[in-house]
Order: sequence, then C-alpha cells, then structure tokens
Amino acid sequence: MSSYSYVPAVQYGVQPDVYPPPPPVYMSDPGQHPLTQYADNCANLVRTPSPTPSEIEALNDDGSNWWRKYLDPGYWKDWKHILQGLVIVLLVGFIIAFYIFNDQIVNALQPAINWMKNLHLGWLIPIGIFIVISFPPILAILCGLVWGIGIGFAIVAAGGLLGEIANFFTFKYSCKARSAKLEATSIFYASLSQIVKQGGLKIALIVRYSAVPSHFTTVVFATCGMSFTTFIIAAVLSLPKMLVHVFIGVSLSASNAGNDSKRLRILNIVVVIAFVIITIVAMKYIKKRLAEVTPAVVYARRKARQIKETTSLSSV
Repeated sequence: MSSYSYVPAVQYGVQPDVYPPPPPVYMSDPGQHPLTQYADNCANLVRTPSPTPSEIEALNDDGSNWWRKYLDPGYWKDWKHILQGLVIVLLVGFIIAFYIFNDQIVNALQPAINWMKNLHLGWLIPIGIFIVISFPPILAILCGLVWGIGIGFAIVAAGGLLGEIANFFTFKYSCKARSAKLEATSIFYASLSQIVKQGGLKIALIVRYSAVPSHFTTVVFATCGMSFTTFIIAAVLSLPKMLVHVFIGVSLSASNAGNDSKRLRILNIVVVIAFVIITIVAMKYIKKRLAEVTPAVVYARRKARQIKETTSLSSV
C-alpha cells in the first residue's frame, strides 16, 4: 500500500492545525468573508490605468529629439500646432528682417520716435503697453531707440514689473479654476508647477532666465502658491534679461546716426551671446528638473483616472 496520507484541502481563513476547527463561513453571511471585505473597496478591483500616448512621450522625452515631432505629418493635423508654427515662422522672419533692414525700419519709425520723445509724459505710453501686454521685446527695443540705455531701461523695467505684478494677482485670485484645469491636462504645466513648488527662489530665478515666456511663468508662479515676496525678488533679479533688448535698440540708434563704433558693435555681440548662453544653460537645468518630476506627475495623473473609474464603479 502506498505511504501517501490524505491531507484535507485547506479552507480559506481556516487554520488546519487548530482543533476543533472554527465553523465554516457560508455565503449567507458574506460580510464576514475576507474576499468580500476586500471587494468592498472598489479601488482594489480597478487597476492603475496604463499611461496614455502623451504620457509615454513625456516619460521618454530626454530633450535631445525635440525636433523630430515637427517632422511627423500627424503633428500638423492639430490646428493649435499649425498656429504655433505660423507664430514661430513670423517671429523668426521678423527678427531676420529687423536686422537686415534695421536702417529702413528706424527711418520709418523716426517720426513716431520724435513725437514720443518730445511728448510730455510720453514715457507713460510704453509703460501702459507693458502693463497690458506683458513684455513685448520689440517695445523694449523701441525704448532703447527713443530714450537710450538709461531712461529706456528704467521705462522697460517699470512697465515690465507693473505688468508682471498685475498678472500675478489676476491669476492668483481670479483664475484658480482655469489653472487647475490646465494642471490636470498639461503634463508640462503640472511638472513646471511641481519644480517651482519644490525649488523656491532658486528655481523661480532660473525659470525667469530660461526660454519659457515670462507671461507663462507668472501664471505658474501665481497659481502654485508662490509668495509675492519670492515672486518680486525673482522678477527684480531677472531684469538684466530685459536690458538686452534695450541695448539692441541703442545699437540700432547709434548705427542709424553714424555713431556705430567698433567697441559698440563688439559689446552688442558680447551681450547677445552672453544672453543666449545664459538662456540655454537655464533651459537645460529646467529640462533636467522636469525629467526628474515627470514620472511622479504621470503616476499622479494615472491614479486620478483610477479614482475616477472607481467612483463610476461605485455608483453602478
């Protein structure tokens, strides 16, 4: 006869070495069953959703192949991408035309320049424009053309700061719902908000010197809970970024007047190169920090979708 001894099957929740065994649990009292208790929490029945294509792209984006998306025909099927492309082309074309035809442009603007310069309190005009439309570089260049490096930079700094402060309080108290929606839909916005919350003044200053538009960073600063003191310190310390555009206007004015010395041309080139280098270094640092927080942001988005699915399951 075989030496095999029969061992009864183990019941779920019953220890076989305890005698006498506890009474079996029947489905007439399902609330006591461990599986029933586990299933009562609907979150346990809904797994964390997989990443969406945009989330996968954000997770795999190391910043080195950013240009490849522009070669994809599918990218241009979205009208927003078409509009962005047109704006970029127009800006690049305008900058090229401005440098090629700078003498003609200055001559064409000369009547307006003289009128604004001779007008009593004429400097309030560019300040008002800065407040309304944030920081248009062409206006900063125009201030350099009209008032020179000293007064021109003072006007740009005053108008730029007042415009940034107005935007900060507008978005801080009037656009919370809009910013929450943007943070839920845009991975870049959510990631940038996260690094700003973690980094304080240091990150705020680096972001201001990066290629991210100032009006966009102000929205992020205002809606992520940054204090006004930190915001204004970062704004003041980033004012030299505005000085570059004013200096370009001063150089164009000197060139048109025939006072374009070799020293001024060299200084203009050095200023522009330094500005470009600082912007690139700042942007690389921001991209590195974005890559560090993006996985957590994507996971939070997936968990949010899980909670939404759980809520839908619970209401059935």
